[in-house]
Amino acid sequence: MEYVLTKDVDELYQEFINETTADTVSKLSKKDRKALLEHPDPLDYHFGYGMYIRNHYIRNKELPFLAVSIDRLSTEIVEEIIRRVQEEASEAG
Repeated sequence: MEYVLTKDVDELYQEFINETTADTVSKLSKKDRKALLEHPDPLDYHFGYGMYIRNHYIRNKELPFLAVSIDRLSTEIVEEIIRRVQEEASEAG
């Protein structure tokens, strides 16, 4: 991911969440999507998707902002993943 440093921190933070969410959602299987729809509580995924996100996208990465809590950041990403999967499901009918 490439970031433009002329943006403010809030924009960079949200851009990171959006890009990480898009990348993660693109890799979800039908089974994973179904599980997220049936159990949409982000805390249920703290040690699954949350850990994957923390290890794959956050830890040991040069983020363009200070992530005060990587747990909170990963939770926000999981919340957005669930929201997008729900949105896709409602659009599909």
